[in-house]
Amino acid sequence: MENKKDIEFKSGIKPDLINKEDIKMWDEKYNELSREDKILLETQEQTRLLRRSSNNMAFLFWLFIISTGLSVLYYVLNS
Repeated sequence: MENKKDIEFKSGIKPDLINKEDIKMWDEKYNELSREDKILLETQEQTRLLRRSSNNMAFLFWLFIISTGLSVLYYVLNS
């Protein structure tokens, strides 16, 4: 009796598969999807990655603003 995982396609999330059999099952199931479902899955993945990089850019922007403000404040207080 084989113990096979049920591969699910969640919105924008490609699972981290380590086992070669799981990767093969995921690829087979992906190839069975319709063209529209493949486009939807890839679009959701790209949207997820874009949001993550957007959040990183927002963090770096605010880090820059706060560090610049603190540098100016330090300069003004020590003059």
